[in-house]
Amino acid sequence: MKTLLYISLLAAASIGTYLLSHRIESGISSAASVFLSRGSSHQISVFADKAEPAAVTARIGDEIVFMVKDDSRHNIAEERTQRREARLESGEIGKDESYSLVFQSSGAFSFYDRLNQDIHVAITIR
Repeated sequence: MKTLLYISLLAAASIGTYLLSHRIESGISSAASVFLSRGSSHQISVFADKAEPAAVTARIGDEIVFMVKDDSRHNIAEERTQRREARLESGEIGKDESYSLVFQSSGAFSFYDRLNQDIHVAITIR
C-alpha cells in the first residue's frame, strides 16, 4: 500500500514538473514569475548616459529589474549614507544582461552606476 502511494505521488510530481517546464519552454510562463515573484515587475532600462525611468514607485514584493540596453558595461550599486554600510551591488553587467531586486521592506532607496556616476535611479517602496 505504501509503495502504491509513493508511486502515485512520484507520478503526480513528474507530471506537474513536465507541465510546468513545457509552459516555461513555450513562453506561456517563466520560472521567475512562477517561483519567485509575488508582485509586479518594474523594468529600468540602463543606457550609456541615463536610466529610464529615473524614479520608480513599487510595492513590497515587487521585482525591480535593471536591464542594460547599450554596449557599455555598468555596475548598479545602492548609494550609501555612511562609509561602512553594506550595499547592494550588481557587479559588472553588459548589453542584454540584468540585475534584479525584490524589496521586503518599505523605504526610499537610491542607486547609481559605479562606472558612470551620472546615472542615478530613485526607488520608493510602499
